[in-house]
Amino acid sequence: MKPKYIVIIVLSIIAAGVVFWYMRMHQPNVMLFTPKAPAKEQALGVQIYEKQKNPVKDQIPATNPYNKPVNPLDDSYKNPFN
Repeated sequence: MKPKYIVIIVLSIIAAGVVFWYMRMHQPNVMLFTPKAPAKEQALGVQIYEKQKNPVKDQIPATNPYNKPVNPLDDSYKNPFN
């Protein structure tokens, strides 16, 4: 590359950094929302969550496949030469 292009690239990076810094420093501090006092009533989601019940509780069957025997023929035939 020619030195002229390198100088232009470096100066544009520096200018972009200065513009970014200027915008960050001179930006007004605006709050996106104003904090409100906590409501005395609970929100709808909290009400629904508290009324929710678990219909199966501890009635879910075990689904771990490693607790069961893998080969169904293990008990059916024993090799006499083993």
